[in-house]
Amino acid sequence: ILRPTADAPAQLSELTLKGDPPSPMNPPTGCAFHPRCPWAVPPCAHATPPLAACGDLHHAACGRLDEISHPTPN
Repeated sequence: ILRPTADAPAQLSELTLKGDPPSPMNPPTGCAFHPRCPWAVPPCAHATPPLAACGDLHHAACGRLDEISHPTPN
């Protein structure tokens, strides 16, 4: 999980998603980000992840939230 630091702009550039955002008229099944997510695994295409707390006042909807602790895709 990334924490805000003085290097935040550098961290954000590392997290830029590649590809085009999904169409709101024809969204993908499962997690809306799975087509562009570097950490996506096959189940991401089938199940919409629940919103979960990931720090003070922060939430994320990711089925792999407990597994991902550093910004390095598999």
